[in-house]
Amino acid sequence: MNLDEVHKYSRWRQVVKGLYDKHGGELKIVMTGNARLDYYGKGGDSLQGRYHFYRLVPLTFGELGNSGFAASLEVLMAFGGFSEPFSLKSETQTRRWSREYRSRVVAGDLADLENIKDVGVVEHLALRLPDPVGSPLSLNAQREDLQVSHQSVSRWMQMLENLYMVFRIYPFGAPKLRAVKKEAKHYH
Repeated sequence: MNLDEVHKYSRWRQVVKGLYDKHGGELKIVMTGNARLDYYGKGGDSLQGRYHFYRLVPLTFGELGNSGFAASLEVLMAFGGFSEPFSLKSETQTRRWSREYRSRVVAGDLADLENIKDVGVVEHLALRLPDPVGSPLSLNAQREDLQVSHQSVSRWMQMLENLYMVFRIYPFGAPKLRAVKKEAKHYH
């Protein structure tokens, strides 16, 4: 992130803080967008106590109603639950949206927020992640394929989780044997 963007973001946060502090009970402010608000909330200029974080997830099958069970499920599986590709119902537009979304998160947000030396490798990791969704995610296998250290892949996965691009679900309970360790599963 360049210096102008930092100042612009800082001024924006100061305006929101000022509005809330002056008119807190009178105003209802809804801010949407990416994870930057939450990401920067961990920094010095915090909105702590002034906002509530809500995670908005894509459409689910239950939200589609009862109109044509098989057709609704087929559309949801084909185009996903994000509103834009779901409403367009076009494979070409869905691929374009997915590519642009991934690029915005990795090349835009992640590159601005973190010190990444090779954004291309992280974007390649992001491209590979949809294939094993729902299966145990082996960071070691990703490390070998990308030819980077395990620490780098772990750090990148944590960054992608911080930006809400992926989330991992860890096995429940302690393993019975120390030699048996189950990997977390990941979802988008």
